Amino acid sequence: MKTICQNAIVMFLTLLMVNACDSSNRNLSGKQLEDYQGNLHETEYFNITIAEGFNTLEIQGGVQASRGRDAMEVWVRGHNLNESTAENQAKTLARNYYGSEPEVVQMLDLTFYCTSFEAYNLPQTICTAIKEGMQVQVGITGKNHAENAKLQGMVKSISMK
Repeated sequence: MKTICQNAIVMFLTLLMVNACDSSNRNLSGKQLEDYQGNLHETEYFNITIAEGFNTLEIQGGVQASRGRDAMEVWVRGHNLNESTAENQAKTLARNYYGSEPEVVQMLDLTFYCTSFEAYNLPQTICTAIKEGMQVQVGITGKNHAENAKLQGMVKSISMK
């Protein structure tokens, strides 16, 4: 039963991540995602609009935004990597945290491998891809991260360079 529930959640979150790159401003339940005010954050590899009220932290190759236990992180790291690196990392995360089987998701014009799991008592979804030999990772976490308009809005705002 736990596996069935996990698979259902994974399918929902995967579709939600795909929806985050859709041109509409709605989540899967059809609810309008609230427009949020934010600040443009630029890195060498991507731009993202960080929602107001979220703290930012520069991390290697990217940025982390958090407010309480809701957080999102995006980064680009590494060199000379191939697509199997992304797939293997997603599989490793799934195995180590008893997460969902990685799903292939097209997002940001890249092929991501996404897995959802619970760590530190928080649901998380992590998607990883390879762009020009570098690993791109997008992760969101929080009790209701799949429905959190600000987290989803930040994911939707990512623009790769």
